[in-house]
Amino acid sequence: MTNTKPPIVINWQAGTGSGWGLYGFNLALHLKLQGRGVSLLWPPADSQAPPLESRLFQAIVQQSSELQSRFRDLGEGQRLDLSATALHGLGEELLPPPMGGREMRGARNFGVTFFVDPALGAEARAIGNGLDGVIAGSTWNAVLLEAAGVPRVHLVVQGIDTGSFHLAPKAGLLADRYVIFSGGKLEFRKGQDIVLAAYRQFKRRHPEALLMAAWHNGWAKSAASIELSPHAMPPVPLDGDARPDIKAWLALQGLGDDDVFLLPNLPNFQMAPLLREADLALFPSRCEPGTNLPAMEAMALGVPTILSANTGHLDFADPTIAYLLHEQGRVKDLAFHRSTEGWGESSPEELLVAMERVYERRDEARALGVAAAKKLSAFSWANQLDQLMAVIDSA
Repeated sequence: MTNTKPPIVINWQAGTGSGWGLYGFNLALHLKLQGRGVSLLWPPADSQAPPLESRLFQAIVQQSSELQSRFRDLGEGQRLDLSATALHGLGEELLPPPMGGREMRGARNFGVTFFVDPALGAEARAIGNGLDGVIAGSTWNAVLLEAAGVPRVHLVVQGIDTGSFHLAPKAGLLADRYVIFSGGKLEFRKGQDIVLAAYRQFKRRHPEALLMAAWHNGWAKSAASIELSPHAMPPVPLDGDARPDIKAWLALQGLGDDDVFLLPNLPNFQMAPLLREADLALFPSRCEPGTNLPAMEAMALGVPTILSANTGHLDFADPTIAYLLHEQGRVKDLAFHRSTEGWGESSPEELLVAMERVYERRDEARALGVAAAKKLSAFSWANQLDQLMAVIDSA
């Protein structure tokens, strides 16, 4: 299939080990399948995928090697100008990834952004003015950008792998337990301290409860932020490789294997069969820059899901598809962010009430989960990336 539209260069690290990585990985595959030229400016990070997807991705990696070599050979202060359309991954204040003093510009340039700090200023406006458009991953981010005077802002929500994350029967491997899923790297922003505060009380009432936690975090500084919790969290120990030892951290709190089933760091495509076994999923995040991929995946599987009603979660804050935590207190100021305006501090007590409701009203919860799965089935990567490319090609 021949595609005459301008080729795309992806200026962030694609792979399968992070949210950003998965976005780039799926975007590259989508463009390749459409017959459109696509190159990666950076060598990929982890790329554990099913064999056919991995084969296709490796072909893209090989085709990108010349471009990567040209960029790598630039000296500090030099710029690589391309005839392709460039998509730049932008973070806080719309800053691009560190590029070693080098620069890459396409014939047309678009930013794709997810950010948690709402304090946008002159630098963000200047960067936005130099782009042909900025794609925001949540309504919260889009509104903040527009309020800061950034021009040409477009909202495109990320996709999910609907081939894996969809309604299907459970395997029943944990049928004797009431399984509660919590996902996201261990840190203050993700709210695992709120999960534990509510779960302890729930477990006392319902001994069959089991918390299935996908909390892997390889960054000690990020994990240490959990100590900022108002719920008296101990410091996170480090293992022999100076990485957070989450199992030891749970043990410090008297939580063992019968209380928490701590999942290893698994590739995304292996998560669906595990998450499908859950009876409930909890996401009391204080802030989500995007729409929270693990939450979207849980809902797509039909798992009854509790969401904090703040920031990026607001795109799916619909009581017909999720249980919502409406009590959103002010999050204290943090030294590593200029502002936490718009973030939300969820109440463990409200979370516990919602957990009990799901436990007691299982028919209601099941129906809500099915409604969520039907809605999320429209958010395939193909659909969402078609929206992305329609914005780019029409801008």
